[in-house]
Amino acid sequence: MREMSEAGTLTEDSMLAVMCEQKKPCWDNIILKGQALLKNFPQSYTPRQIEEIIYRRITIELDRRGIHLNHKTVRRLMKELGLVCRVRMKKYRSYK
Repeated sequence: MREMSEAGTLTEDSMLAVMCEQKKPCWDNIILKGQALLKNFPQSYTPRQIEEIIYRRITIELDRRGIHLNHKTVRRLMKELGLVCRVRMKKYRSYK
């Protein structure tokens, strides 16, 4: 749209066509193997630490490729790729 605007050929119909076109998901070209990736972490790391490191690395790599996604989308992507480590929530112990 920027090129059409600078060239002076931007019309309402062309804007509507660009806005309505279907965009393919960005994560189609990302391939990661969950279990092979987890073998690269030391045994002393907790599942929570591993998940946070994977999240940071995915976010950095997507930013490097010019893809800026919401944190919820990155978490959903991790879930689809099987990179989410289940961590049990601690019991609330305020009333002892």
